[in-house]
Parts: sequence; structure tokens; C-alpha cells
Amino acid sequence: MTLLPAYCESVGDQQCIPPSSPGLGVVDRHPVGRVVTVAYYALVQTASIKLNTDKPPHPTWQSLEDLQSKPMAFDHKEILHESLLHIQNNILDVPVENMLPTHFTLSELQSLYEAILQLPLDKRNFRKKVLKLNLIRATSQVQKNVTHRPAKLFTFNREGKESVL
Repeated sequence: MTLLPAYCESVGDQQCIPPSSPGLGVVDRHPVGRVVTVAYYALVQTASIKLNTDKPPHPTWQSLEDLQSKPMAFDHKEILHESLLHIQNNILDVPVENMLPTHFTLSELQSLYEAILQLPLDKRNFRKKVLKLNLIRATSQVQKNVTHRPAKLFTFNREGKESVL
């Protein structure tokens, strides 16, 4: 079994992405000798996936903020940073549809992009741009069981995403 399917199996997702990280091949990464690190990331809805914690590497969910604040071995912080930059720089290629339910609000979509980009986005400009790119389409549904005015629900327009890419 190759490393990618083994990792994907541990998180239960088949859409794992190997980030391009130049730091992985540097010879003098560790003072003891050559160390090989393989980094993959998967973009998934954490609530919909039960991690297989019985098998190594015993995965756990952690927030990006928590990971960034923890000490890491070797140059793993740099690898995490490079992976995040790869996602941010290729935001239109990122399969964000894996991270949201089938029907979602524009606020949920914006919150996801803000988390990925790690910066606040102007609500009006974000909505105008997303709708103009034809990445999503409105459904006839609205939110249910909310105490405020129900927001319109959207779904991803797969044909629209392919035309942008």
C-alpha cells in the first residue's frame, strides 16, 4: 500500500491532496541525519467522519490555531505553513464542497473561506464575487429551526466550478 491511500484510509476520505512543499527534501533538516517526512492534507467535514483511532497513526481532529501554537518536531511547523499556503494560493482548486453540507448558507461558505484564508472578508464583496463566478446556485430552501430570519440555502454548481478552473 502506498502512503497516500494509507493516510486517506486513516481519515476515512479519498480526496487527500499532497501539498507541494520544498522543505520536505532538504538534506540537513535534522542534526542526527536525513529525515523523510510525507505530508498530506484532506479537506473534509469533521462532523461526518469518524476517525479510525484504533490504527496508527491514531489521528485526532485539531484546529489550525491549536496546531500552529504547538511545538512540532524538526521542520514540521514549516511544512504545516507551506501546506496552508498551498491551499490559500490555490483556493479555487480547493474542494471546499467536501467541507460543507449539501445545502449551506452564504454565511457558512464565507466563514469557511475566512478560516482557510485566515482573514476577514467583506460580506457584500464576497457574496457578489461568489455569485458572479457561478460557483454556487440558490435552492428553493431556507434554513429551518432558527430564531432569526431564515437564510436562503445554496448548493455547489459543479459545472460553474469547472468553467472557472
